[in-house]
Amino acid sequence: MKPCLLAVALLIILSACATGPQKRLGLVPVNTTLSTEDIEIKALPLSADDSTGIAFFDALLQRGFLFIRLSIHNRSDSTVIYNTSHTFLFAGVLDYKKPVDITDLYFIIRDEGAEPQTLSTISGLKKSIFDASTRIRPSEKREKFLLFRPLAGESRGTRAVLGLNQLYIGTRTIDVKLLFRVE
Repeated sequence: MKPCLLAVALLIILSACATGPQKRLGLVPVNTTLSTEDIEIKALPLSADDSTGIAFFDALLQRGFLFIRLSIHNRSDSTVIYNTSHTFLFAGVLDYKKPVDITDLYFIIRDEGAEPQTLSTISGLKKSIFDASTRIRPSEKREKFLLFRPLAGESRGTRAVLGLNQLYIGTRTIDVKLLFRVE
């Protein structure tokens, strides 16, 4: 029995070596803009070669975290309210992600042993990501990052949908779906 187990273990190890290291998954834009007379929304994913301009974020980008530069331009006469709790990224088969928020970032920083600098680091990062609820006045444009944990390897070669649900324009709401390809 032992020789059989050793042979199976050797085959598993060899097959893992044969596939080589997995490249980090990224998003490729397919249909990532919504433009109406009331609002314009653009989502631009960053690749591993891009930079966020923030060292901590660039380290997360290299680890496979997904950054999407989201731009919301309010063209209406009403206030737009965007809430990240109504946002999701869905890819492949059941690869469902919610945006990383400030609390998540706190725990990531703390778990990496940088707790003494956590509060100062967090306060600097707050301005760069959409977190909680954002009000956008008429004619105003906001551009920040949405940050998501890495996608599962099974999502490679599939579509991804960025959903922004219950985006308020005055008293009415719209649901926005933007499309990507996972590579």
